[in-house]
This record gives sequence, C-alpha cells and structure tokens, in this order.
Amino acid sequence: MFARKLLYFYIIIMLGLIFSFTSVITAQELKEAPFSGKKLDESGIFQGYLPIQVDLSHLKNARINDNLTLDLPIRFDWREHGMVTPVKNQGNCGSCYAFAFLSCFESKILMREGQSYDLSENNAKECNWYESSCDGGADWAMASYLNSFGTVLESSDPYVDSDVSCSGSAPKNKTLLEWNIISYDLAPPASILKYIIKSRGPIVSYMFAGDSNNPNWNQEFYDYDGSYTIHYQPSEAADVNHLVAIVGWDDTLSHDGGHGAWIVKNSWGNSWGGPCGYGTEGGYFTIAYNSALIGQYASYIGDYQDYDEYGQAYRHDEAGWNSSWGADGYLSTWGMCKYNIPEDCMLDRVEFWTNDENTGISIGIYDVFDGNVLSEMLANKSGLVFENPGLHSVQLDSAIRITANDNIFVAIKFTNTSNYFPVPADNLGPSQAYQSYLSLNGNAGSWLDLGSEYQSDVGIRIRCTNSALYLSAPDGNENISAGTSREITWSSLGDNIDNVKLEYTSNDGDDWYTIESSVPNNGSYDWIVPYTISNDCRVRISDAEDGVPSDESAGSFAIYCPVWPGDLDANGLVDAEDILPLAEYWYRTGPARSDVNFSWSGKDSSPWDDILITYADADGSGRVDISDFFPICINWNRSHGDALALKFQKRDYDIEGNREALMRLYDQVSDAETGAGLKIREYISKILGIQLPLIFELEDSYPNPFNSTTVIKYTLPEASGVNLSIYNIRGQLVNTLIDEYEQPGRYQVKWSGLNFDGETVASGVYFVKLQNENNTSVKTMSLIK
Repeated sequence: MFARKLLYFYIIIMLGLIFSFTSVITAQELKEAPFSGKKLDESGIFQGYLPIQVDLSHLKNARINDNLTLDLPIRFDWREHGMVTPVKNQGNCGSCYAFAFLSCFESKILMREGQSYDLSENNAKECNWYESSCDGGADWAMASYLNSFGTVLESSDPYVDSDVSCSGSAPKNKTLLEWNIISYDLAPPASILKYIIKSRGPIVSYMFAGDSNNPNWNQEFYDYDGSYTIHYQPSEAADVNHLVAIVGWDDTLSHDGGHGAWIVKNSWGNSWGGPCGYGTEGGYFTIAYNSALIGQYASYIGDYQDYDEYGQAYRHDEAGWNSSWGADGYLSTWGMCKYNIPEDCMLDRVEFWTNDENTGISIGIYDVFDGNVLSEMLANKSGLVFENPGLHSVQLDSAIRITANDNIFVAIKFTNTSNYFPVPADNLGPSQAYQSYLSLNGNAGSWLDLGSEYQSDVGIRIRCTNSALYLSAPDGNENISAGTSREITWSSLGDNIDNVKLEYTSNDGDDWYTIESSVPNNGSYDWIVPYTISNDCRVRISDAEDGVPSDESAGSFAIYCPVWPGDLDANGLVDAEDILPLAEYWYRTGPARSDVNFSWSGKDSSPWDDILITYADADGSGRVDISDFFPICINWNRSHGDALALKFQKRDYDIEGNREALMRLYDQVSDAETGAGLKIREYISKILGIQLPLIFELEDSYPNPFNSTTVIKYTLPEASGVNLSIYNIRGQLVNTLIDEYEQPGRYQVKWSGLNFDGETVASGVYFVKLQNENNTSVKTMSLIK
C-alpha cells in the first residue's frame, strides 16, 4: 500500500513541478510553490525519514532572536525535572519518527499535567494517511495525523516492529492542536534551540545517522556506548535520515571539536548508548552542537487538548501539508474551504498550516458562498500572528451552533513576511471540486476553485463538538468584590452532561480550587466569591463525571476586597505599619474611585495592576501621595473584618529603597507629641534608625485596667525635678512614686496598687500625675480585684 502511495506521491510532485512553472492563472497569477527537491531515504533499517515537500529555505529563525531573554544555564536536562518518559526500542523498523514525536508529546503532557502517558507508536506508524509503518515518516506527518485522529495508549495498541494492520478502533486520549517548526535544512544557533528546549520542552530533531556512503560513521553510531560525546562532520552528500528527541544540553562536555553538546534520547532501546550524565537508564547519547546535521528540521509540540469523544475534526487536506500557493510579489493570499456538517454541533476551533515566520492570520466564517461572493458572516477573528511555521489551532471567541447538513465557509487571509506562497495545500490526498478556493484579495469574483483546476485542497481544518460546555460569565476583565454573590453562567450542547464541576484559580491556572464538585447542569450557580486578592482569577467548568468537556473564562478577572481608608496594607488594622505601603507605592497612579471620603466603611474600587496598590490609595484619588496619610491618622487603631480571610502573605517592603518617601512622611509628623502622629513618627524613626528628640510625655499605663501591677512610662526632654503621684477619684493623694531630680530620658515605674502605708487600695479609678517645673500631664487607670 505504501509503495503505491509513494508512486502516486512522486507522480503528483512531478505534475506539481510542471504546473508551478507552466500553469499560471492569467487574471490572478496564482501558482504553486516549487517542490523542495527532497526525496525519501530508505538506506538504513534504523532510520526512517519522509522529507517535507514544501521549500522552507527562506526560514532564518529571525523571529526567535529577539526572544532570547531566558537565562540559559551551562547544563540543562529535562530528565532531572522528571519530564522525560522511559526509553523505547523501535526494533527492526524505520519508525523513529513516531518514537521521537510521541516522546516529546509525552513530555509535554508531563509538563502540563504531571502525569506520565505511554503513547502508542504502533498506532502512529500504522494509521497515518501514508500508512508508512517501517518505511519512514516525518514529524509533519505525525502532526497531521495526531491533530486529526488523536493519540492512543500503548496498552491499547502495543508496538510491533514490522508492518501490521492499523487498529483504528483503539480509544483515543489526546489531540494535538499546535506543532511548530524551528528550522529547515540548516541547524539554527545552539542558543535558539536551548531557548526553545528550556521554555517549551524537549524538541524533535533530525540528524544524519550514516548510510552506505558513510559506513564508518554508520557503524560508530550503531556501536555507540555512551562513554563519550559524538563529534562527526559528514560529507556534503549526506542528508538527515533519523529522528530523535533532544532533552537538554551540557556546555562543559568535551569532544574532538571543542566543548558543548546536546543530550539526546534515541529509540534503540536502553541497552544502546548510555545514561549520559543522569540516572542509570541507557538509550541516550551526547553529540556536539552542529554535529551530524543535528538541529536540522527541528520542531516542537506547542499545544494539545483531551480527546473529545463527542467531537469531530473536518478537513480536506487528508495527506497534510505538502504544497503551498500564492503569486509572485504578493505576501498575502486568501484560502477558503467549504464544509458540509452532517449533524448538529458547535464549531469552536479553526486550524491551519503556515509556512513562514510571523505569519499574519485573519479568519472569517460565513454561511453563504454563491461561487463569487461570501456573505452572512457568522464569526471572525483577526490580528493574529504566528511566529513559527507549522500547524496551528485557534479557538473562536464564541462557538457557532451548526444545524445538521448546513454548509459553512471558512476563509483565511494568510500574510507572510518573506515567502510569496502563503496558502498551505494538499496535492496528494483525494480532492473534490467546489470545496477549496484561492484568491489574491478575497473580493467578489476572485475565487479560484483549487479542487477543480488543480486537484488540490487548501490546508484549513475545523473542529466541532456535539457535547460542549461554554462558560459565559465571569469571562474576563471583571472586577469582583470578595464576599459578594456572583452568578456563574454557562450553556451546554448535548444531553449527556447531567452535572458539572466548578473551579476557580487565583494564579492564572497554576492551582485550581473546587467551588462545587457536582451541581446540576442548569446553566447558573450563585458563587460566594472567596477572600482572595488577585488580578489573575478565572473560573473553570467541566463535566462532573470525567472532566470532559470543559471550558474556562476567556480572560482573567480580579477579585479584591473593599478598601478601608487607613488600612493601607489590608491586614484589618490601622496602625503604624500602614505607612510602609504608602512609601513603597509613592506617586503610583491607577483607577480612582467615586467614593473618596474617609469614613470608616469598605469602599469598592477597581483594582490596580498590582492589586495591593489599590489599598495603598486610601483616599481613592487614583494617586498614592500624602493625602493617603490622613486616613491613617483619622482611623487610627480601627479594625475591620474583611481582612480576616484574606489569603495573601505579608509583603516585605523595601525600607532602604524607599527611605526618601519615608522621610517625607516623617516630616509630616515631626512635631507630633501625641496620638497617631507620634506613633508613626516613632515607627519611622525606629525602622530608619533616626534619633527622635525627647518631649515631655506621660504614656498610658499598661495594662489598664489592672488587678495587681501596672507599668507607667514617661519621657523628660531636659533635667528637672520630677514628681509622679497617684490620686484617687476624690482627688486625694494615695502614693508618690517619684519625687526627685532626673536627667533627660525615658523612664518606667511599676505601681502595685499600694498606698503610702503599703496597704492595697480599693478597686476603682485612679489618676497618675506627672509634673515638673514647666509641664503637667495626667492619665487615668482602673484597678480591678
């Protein structure tokens, strides 16, 4: 079967070459891109490489150079983070393409879900459109197949190292949504691959594993034992013929060409190679950067979803992407596909290929096309840019309800940056008339029927489901006050979802917390919003039985607590520490609130970018400045209950970095001798190490009331005679605690409730009086027995 398809493959390629040069549409100058010139190499039983037929020599990796902000360590290995699945053995079969690709897919699942999946290479090699089995394959063919049909577990379709029948009935579990090409036939700089490996996960890469023209290298690689780092520069006639998964790098590894090497997972079993720097499992090799053509045709898996057993993918490009169309001098070209949907469903994703860096995409979905004009738009999505060529999936802002046997038309404007053939196409799979169209401008009368004229299909796909949940609120950009009731609303398609699970996240999906594990699927739920301060909140809904299908808020919303004027650190108490947020966020600006009075009540306010600054703007003016100091003094020592359930940690403020702002606040209270001003002055002087000038002051005794002993503190600014005495409620002198000449300073004295005779006085109210030549101060205290 594969031999027949391969013959058909070459016949169509030759026809495509002829058409690309001779069959040009006069009115629009649309034509097919030249063929890449690559051919299948079946030289080794351990290799297996089906080259992409699209010429991508224009790729320069320019879109990645500006993004190299990631700190790249000397050594990095995804195995050390537990993100690489065990080594497998392709045996006597050229199926490396399936092993390398699925290894990276398994790592992607581990990185996202923390679960290890053993995916079936047998299903991937036997069930892809080319039925390529042991005769070779490619990452692009794997991407096309797994996007269309999904992955299967190894237990459902165990590996056989020979050509066997496809097990099409095996249950699926994951669906590939996005696959990104890094490079073409030149390996990019090591820094680019390192950046992608560390930020995206292990990558698929081709390499040269030897052939009949390079027998020594072929034998060396076959016999490799993991004890050294490979360094091999092949002849000009060599071409890649083997796929592997690069899981890391080590800049310190030495080899014949210098230092630095990739850490690579092979698919020849764990008795080949070695552990190469981590653990005990064999099957790995280290190879010098730019050695044996490694890094060429590199790619990585961008996104995936759980397989939707109630969904359906529709496509015309059965053989995937093997051709491109456009016109000389035109970077933009439109492609369009017609789909007849046989059953009621919800259309929620549009998928397509791109072949350039930073390709711009604009999508329009229409209900009517009369052969000339598209009309009755159902949805659109524009302004999208995809920095990598490859396969992409776009979720619509709102799913489109499709009635059985309806026709829909999906048009995409592809805008490249350097390549004049932006529309992907399939010239190998079966084609039909009136299904795929091209246009240079999308205008009326400009559409070319690609199926009728050239027996090709445009590479646009759609994804529908007839069992779906769609969360409608909260859906992003809302500001929700903690402790209030908020309605969660959703809609559903299909009658198989009885109950739903509701969850929320306050850290952009890193952690999810259950709202309700099972509620009736009736479309609404009254949610008591938790006391969680965050701008990165979302709600998720899923089938309570198995979690599929699911949907979540399209964007983040904010949960905040009411602003209590004076409580700038939002800890529930107005005290001296509320000065610190004022200094930290000095002169920061954000949304003002309508209620700017200082009364002691919670005020609703739109959260600022850093939500804690919302509370620092105590007066609600939209600016953190000296006016926010006054609510602290006005509401001194007041407390409120809104902060009792707040789930954030106390912020460590930058004291030294905000010294200047703190000194401004200190100047505001430099003359305060009592109350909040004095406490704030003392607090700032303490944290900044400022020596405060002494003032005459008698402080409140502590404890007060007391039942045995209380402590009386006082301060003298200058040397003087001092009298500290106790009086009862009738003004009678009870005891004199101090009557002597003292130096300037701070003092404290204990009173145990005794009179002049050493007898315990009766319970009641007493006065303590501090007096010197110039000042007098009196405080009250209560003795309780």
